[in-house]
Amino acid sequence: MKRKIELIKSYLKKDKINSCILSSQQGRYWLSNFQSSFGFIVITKKEVTYFLDGRYYQKGLKEIDTTKINVKLYESRETLADYFYSNSITSAFLEEEYTSLAELSFFQDLLDDIKPIKGKELRIIKNKNEIDNLRHAANKICEVMEWIKKEIKPGMTEKEVSNLLSCRIIETGGECNSFDPIVASGPNGAYPHHSPTDRLIRDGDFVTIDMGCKYKGYCSDLTRTFAIGKPNCIELIKAYDVVLKSNKTGIKKAKAGITGQKLDKYCRDIISATEFKDYFVHSTGHGVGIDVHELPIVSQNYKDTFPANSIVTIEPGIYIPNIGGIRIEDMILITDDGCEVLTDSITKKREW
Repeated sequence: MKRKIELIKSYLKKDKINSCILSSQQGRYWLSNFQSSFGFIVITKKEVTYFLDGRYYQKGLKEIDTTKINVKLYESRETLADYFYSNSITSAFLEEEYTSLAELSFFQDLLDDIKPIKGKELRIIKNKNEIDNLRHAANKICEVMEWIKKEIKPGMTEKEVSNLLSCRIIETGGECNSFDPIVASGPNGAYPHHSPTDRLIRDGDFVTIDMGCKYKGYCSDLTRTFAIGKPNCIELIKAYDVVLKSNKTGIKKAKAGITGQKLDKYCRDIISATEFKDYFVHSTGHGVGIDVHELPIVSQNYKDTFPANSIVTIEPGIYIPNIGGIRIEDMILITDDGCEVLTDSITKKREW
C-alpha cells in the first residue's frame, strides 16, 4: 500500500495538484483492499482519507489499515465540502476511465480545478499480493478449461456450455466470471466476441472458449480452441498451427522493456506471412488486473514499454468468415529477462 500511495503523491508533486480522488470501485479496492459499492478516497501530500457511507463505515473501520488510511463517515455532499475547505483542497485528479458526467459535475461544484489521471496506468505494476491473486485466478480458470474439454459433447448448445462454465467457476472456488464466457462453435468461431447461442455443437467442430474468473477481486483471462472429435476443416487445422506459432513467438519475445507495438508485431508477422494475413482483426493482447482489460496493451498503437511485474495476455487469432476461427490466449507475467506463463498448465498442443 505504501508504494501505491507514494506513486499517487508523485503525481501530485509533478502537477502541483492538491489531491487525487479515487471514486471507482476498481481504484478504491486497488488502494485499500476493501470492497464497497460507494465511497471516495482522497489522497493529499499529507494523508489518505476514505469516506464511506453508513452501509460500509463500521466494516471499513475493522478491515481497512487505519494506520495508513483514515476512515470517515460520509453523510452528504457537505462532508466532502467541509473536508476540502478545512484542508485547503482546491484541485484534484479524477480517474478519466471511470468518472461519469454526473460525478464530474459533482466535483466541479466543490473544486476550482480538475484534471484527469489514468487510473489504469497507476495499476500497471503489480505487487506480490496482486501477482499471487492473479496467479491463483489463472490456476482456477485452467482447472475449469481442463474440465470443460472433457464435458463438451456433440448435441450440447453453446449456451449450455457457457452455463456449465459459470457454475464450475463458483464450484472450484472462483468468486464469479470476470466476463461473460465466449463459446463459439463451428462458423461462429469467426466472430471474436461471439455471444453463446442455441447452436448445437457438432462432431468435427472447432470450439473457441474464452473465459475468466475473479479471485479476491483480481481477474484471469484464458482462451483455447479445440476440436470436438476429429476436425473436419483442413483450413482451420492449418490456421491452428499458425496461431499457435504466433502465440509461442509472443511468449518467447516478451520481457521488460519491450513496447506493446513491437511485441504485437512479432506475433502479427507470423500470421501476416501466411494465407491468413487478412484474418487477424484485433490487438494481440491486453493487461489484466482488477479489470479484465487494463494497461499495458499488446497493440500496434501502444508505444510504451512494459515494466517488470506487469501482466498481459498473448492472444493472436485467425477468423475466417463463414468457416470459423482459432484463438489461443495465455496470461503472462513480464519479468526482467522474459516472462512467466500463468496459464501454462492447460495444453495448447494439438490433440487430433
